[in-house]
Amino acid sequence: MPKSINDVQSFLTVIADYLQTVTSWTSDQLIQDHILLNQNVCDHQMPWRQLSSKLGIKHQQLYRWYFDTFQRNLCGHIEPTDMQVMRHYIQIALQNDSPLNSEFQDLLKRLLSKQYQRNVFTVAFNNTKRVLRKQMLTRSQKIDKLADVLLLKKFGDLQSNK
Repeated sequence: MPKSINDVQSFLTVIADYLQTVTSWTSDQLIQDHILLNQNVCDHQMPWRQLSSKLGIKHQQLYRWYFDTFQRNLCGHIEPTDMQVMRHYIQIALQNDSPLNSEFQDLLKRLLSKQYQRNVFTVAFNNTKRVLRKQMLTRSQKIDKLADVLLLKKFGDLQSNK
């Protein structure tokens, strides 16, 4: 979404300038400490439309950039062992045609070694689900192709025996 580091800096400045008006922190303190900035964004109702208009972009663009890119990178990624757990249980659910609904996600969250920020978990969950579905489809297509080859071979053998 931001095309350069200057865009990122502009986005953060607009957010920090607003937070400066509703907190005791200065804009510079918030820009220098992204964790502090994020805590304050989470603690306050942010006027995303107002802030985005200052940047000349749509409010969804600023909102999504903040939560889907900036915050997710700030909060880190899912640990490799937790990714293995997630992959394992999603694969079992897909193989059994179990619904991958919010109840399943809540259960999965309890099985992980620690609690992850919502977007971090959701992105990892959806990416894993998509990759596993694609792999299952590819395997299914290979099996179908192999079955077709075997059927054609058997049909060819039957034709040659006539």
